Amino acid sequence: MRSQPIYLGIMLVLLSPFASAQWEQTSAPTGRVQRMLLDQTTIYAAYSGNSPALLGAHRSTDNGLSWTSMNDGLSGGQLEATEFAQIDSGILLGTYQGVWLSSDQG
Repeated sequence: MRSQPIYLGIMLVLLSPFASAQWEQTSAPTGRVQRMLLDQTTIYAAYSGNSPALLGAHRSTDNGLSWTSMNDGLSGGQLEATEFAQIDSGILLGTYQGVWLSSDQG
């Protein structure tokens, strides 16, 4: 009977790494992510904040391992991205200066 607490203690120690959440940062730009959108093969992230290099829209086609800027044609406040929506004709990007459509995934 005395060995039960010892076995329970050993099991808790061995299983504790699997019980806690494990997170690791991706190579996505670090900044204020306002919204993310996932379609069949692509992850989209909308950024806003103070650093121009981190603003706008970014996408990943390899489950977040690498990210590509989708900011061609956007400038200034248009880069303050806040929302994404997927529609039949492409991707909509909501910003502080309007809504922008990309028919070729940015």
